[in-house]
Amino acid sequence: MTAAQRDSFFFAEDPQSSVSRNGAGGNRDYGIEYGMHESHRDYQKCRYTERNKGLFSIDQKLKRSDATATRQNPNGNRRGLECAEERDYYPYWRPNIWRDLVVLVSDISFCDYFKTYSQNVATFGECLCDFLTADNINTARSGKLCPIDPAKCTEEGYTWKEYKGTTGKEPNCVYHPFGRDNHLGNYLQVDSDTGEFIHPKDGESPSTAKYTLMIPEEMSGQCVIRMRYNMSTNDYPSHKYARNKGEGGIGVDSKTSCPWVSGASDCRNGDPDCSTGTNDTAFACGTGLTADKIPLYNRPYVNLFDRPTGEGFQLGLAINTHQTGRTFQDRSYVFNVTAMPTTVEGLDKGKRVINFGIRGRRGNIVQSYPAVEYDFTPQDLQVNKDDFLHIQFHGSDFNAARNANNGEGWQYSDRANIVQSNNEGMNYPLHGSDINMFSTVDEVKKWAWVGQDPAACDETVNNDKNQNEYKNCGKLNMSPNRFPQNPSEGLWRIQASDGTYTFFSTRNNNFSNRSHKSKLIVGNKDKYKGSPEEGEVVVGSFAAILGASVAGLGIAVFLKQKGMFCFSGSKTVGRLPTQV
Repeated sequence: MTAAQRDSFFFAEDPQSSVSRNGAGGNRDYGIEYGMHESHRDYQKCRYTERNKGLFSIDQKLKRSDATATRQNPNGNRRGLECAEERDYYPYWRPNIWRDLVVLVSDISFCDYFKTYSQNVATFGECLCDFLTADNINTARSGKLCPIDPAKCTEEGYTWKEYKGTTGKEPNCVYHPFGRDNHLGNYLQVDSDTGEFIHPKDGESPSTAKYTLMIPEEMSGQCVIRMRYNMSTNDYPSHKYARNKGEGGIGVDSKTSCPWVSGASDCRNGDPDCSTGTNDTAFACGTGLTADKIPLYNRPYVNLFDRPTGEGFQLGLAINTHQTGRTFQDRSYVFNVTAMPTTVEGLDKGKRVINFGIRGRRGNIVQSYPAVEYDFTPQDLQVNKDDFLHIQFHGSDFNAARNANNGEGWQYSDRANIVQSNNEGMNYPLHGSDINMFSTVDEVKKWAWVGQDPAACDETVNNDKNQNEYKNCGKLNMSPNRFPQNPSEGLWRIQASDGTYTFFSTRNNNFSNRSHKSKLIVGNKDKYKGSPEEGEVVVGSFAAILGASVAGLGIAVFLKQKGMFCFSGSKTVGRLPTQV
């Protein structure tokens, strides 16, 4: 491969930026090989824009004055090309590339505030600092940071520009499912409107947290979903600003932080966070534990009783103040939303199309944590005859080395297939002559062999001693990492009679170690709750099922970036519920 070919593979032109990967200039940006969502230009704007100094930082000393520094990222460390301040706070005040879909809350009174101030509908603005468009921002800015205050922006000779809502549609806002803190397993599902727990019906499998999303009509093309979840303590009124439409007041802001030095003359702009910690005076609010106060500082030691030294001792609390209001996130792979195919027999408008895929990763229960082992999703499929499943198997070819990542087949790969079994307790497939879940032999072969041509397979390596051999078709090694290659070929029309059909993946079903099984219930639609209701899935677009464990406050948003025209409005494709 020539240098030019290598560059064209690893880099992609970024229409928003002429900033290179190191920020010093040039006209190339990391491309899709690196899964880039935000551009370098987005990150540079974050790095050279003032941070919001009105935010509550407790006792954390933020060591930068730009938007890369937050309470949970006080040193301004870079992770990918995301802006730390935009990641950690919602609703955000500067323009960003994301569009809000849903806010999942533990207190429904937050919803009015979040919906009102979502950038989907709210007016927001930014200062148009000319140095932010320069090829080399660091040189052009002459030590300045771009203001975030309209008055300061004008005072410094720049233009303040306001934008109307990005979509004109409020995000949905509902209760989130509940689970044990920091446990990424199955959750107690709740009624999204009332917060009441939903008890599983007999035979219904436990499930992960999920949300049924109706894809907006204006959404099309390549998209990415980001899920953020915030865990905030009740030790201080962290969400008072959002409760009851925001009428309760701010709750906590920079005025209630615990600075190391208060009003020190060597702190520029009166910023108390500039102190180095050497020979610092006591915290301004660093009191001990009393009947009406708590020490809001990092890893405090507290005395339960008002007793002199010698008659008691202090207990150390494992409280890290940059984590008591912490935001985490997950991002999906790029997926496509497209118009429905017109050549599939029986696929008429109004027919139900249920997305069916795989979640989890290679490895045993310990190695795959905090993800899960391979699993079909949805786990229980409730369908009617003539409904369609849209089956999409996606796997990686870049898993870690085998011994640290147990599994079957080629050591770096994920693969899966479908074979029918007699019941959920069986781990051997039915003989082809007994299979009745599929209507034709070709369908049976398609989903059992997943694109492998028997003529190309090598029977001499089709054994456990040669699991890494490419031509070991028994371990599905010749199957592509995305099957079917053409997404429309994943449409399977249900022709089976009413009843329950069980199936599993031959490669991943290790019985006691990994159970990669599922079931298909045709008819009897009242038996299981959770499958899409009649008319809920409208053919017109496709999107993969995306599984996510959600804790606290979750915000799912779409990406419009580098030709990923999620919200371009250029094509209407209809709406389709999918679970996130």
